[in-house]
Amino acid sequence: MEEKKIAGYIEAWKKGNELAFNFILDYYYPRLLTAALRVIQVREDAEELVMNAFLKLWQYQKRMDSVLKFDNYLFGILRQEIARLSRQKWISTVSLDEVPLPALGTTDH
Repeated sequence: MEEKKIAGYIEAWKKGNELAFNFILDYYYPRLLTAALRVIQVREDAEELVMNAFLKLWQYQKRMDSVLKFDNYLFGILRQEIARLSRQKWISTVSLDEVPLPALGTTDH
């Protein structure tokens, strides 16, 4: 799909044409998935991140008039989703109820 055509769909979607979003999704999904797979090796996780990015894009439709570069904006949303997933994986928490008492250490008063 050529750049002018996708730009037309983006403008139509901004103006309320919900069907135009399908063309945007079809055009950008493979590109976003490829970008996500470079960072996230698990395909299911990458697909979920891409769909989350599209969901946020849909939710932010009213803000789109202030967006200058649609590509940068959409890939920025994906970067935020990747960062969120990375934080979740690195910052894992364990309930104190699941930790054996000796592993918590002792305190003498």
